[in-house]
Amino acid sequence: MARIAFATYFFRYPLGGMVSWALQYLLGIRASGHDICLLERADYPDAFYCPDRRVMTDDPSSGLRKLVPVLEALDLGKWRLVDRFGRGYGMSDLQFREFFRSADLLIDGGNHGAWLPFVNDGQKTMLIDGEPGYTQIRWEAGHAKPLDFDLYFTNGMLLGTPSSTAPTAGKHWHRVCNPAMPGFFSPAPSPRGSAWTTVMNWQSHKVVEYGGRAYGQKDVEFQKVLDLPARTRFKLSAAISGNAPLDELDKSGWNVEDAQQVTRTLEGYKNHIRGSRGEFSVCKNVFVALRTGWFSDRSAAFLASGRPVILQDTGFSEVLPTGEGLLSFGSAEEAASALEAVESDYERHSVKARELAEAYLAADKVLAVMIETALR
Repeated sequence: MARIAFATYFFRYPLGGMVSWALQYLLGIRASGHDICLLERADYPDAFYCPDRRVMTDDPSSGLRKLVPVLEALDLGKWRLVDRFGRGYGMSDLQFREFFRSADLLIDGGNHGAWLPFVNDGQKTMLIDGEPGYTQIRWEAGHAKPLDFDLYFTNGMLLGTPSSTAPTAGKHWHRVCNPAMPGFFSPAPSPRGSAWTTVMNWQSHKVVEYGGRAYGQKDVEFQKVLDLPARTRFKLSAAISGNAPLDELDKSGWNVEDAQQVTRTLEGYKNHIRGSRGEFSVCKNVFVALRTGWFSDRSAAFLASGRPVILQDTGFSEVLPTGEGLLSFGSAEEAASALEAVESDYERHSVKARELAEAYLAADKVLAVMIETALR
């Protein structure tokens, strides 16, 4: 059993999707037999998002109030948050120093190297990159300073292979698919009249350029399926955050929800998934155009909940089985055909979705391999 410190984005942005992502790693690492401690360091102004007021603030109380009970309910009692004023929350100073000093591995899953200055000699460090292609372009272009870790992992399952045109920024990238703990999500019959939906940010990053080409976000790729409601008889909805063209989406037949409202709590996020027919979603343009093989943690959650997923192909179809429960598409025509195929035998696809999550995405299995690689 290894002692592992997992540094991530948790209290700083306490919305359901972000919280679920972190919990899959925490629960999966623990289930694979390791001692786990959640770390978070907010070393810059206005680091904490308050969902109730929709403002950024120095005050972590909103995240603490919402998420400490979640950690306690899951028996994840080892955690430490440090704000920009050096104030610590969670474990006592003594408990934290003892754990961190004796940790075998520091995993950075979204704390951007904030804990690296505190690492002891002999401790291993690893990064999990959740933005394949985007991260490497920014490093190569000098827009961001490369972080100095012992090992580099990415959610881009094709990054560093001949199938992907994404740069590697001179690093050797190990690959880990965003996992899901099947026991964390409960399959249930799809409610009558439910829609195919997703949760998305219209444009979460600025455009980046590489090799004379600009790479955008979901705003670019959504244009390819804008007319999909006219091509299918099935209900389509999207919970969107950001500056989306709401009038255009409405005229095209999309039902649009407020992403922050449906993911305001972890349970609300899970209820949104359970209340859907399945997931239909595009992916970020940078993931698609560079064929990074990225696969969404949200899609993993849909599959684990017994909800079929129809997802724009980033190359993940080379890694995960598609055709039953999980279908990929590259055009609006293919998307409409995929919807028709799933709805023609929905129950079978629903069962296959859950089976795929258990066989290929189970967090304890996926992360056991990752940690074994890191500790060799």
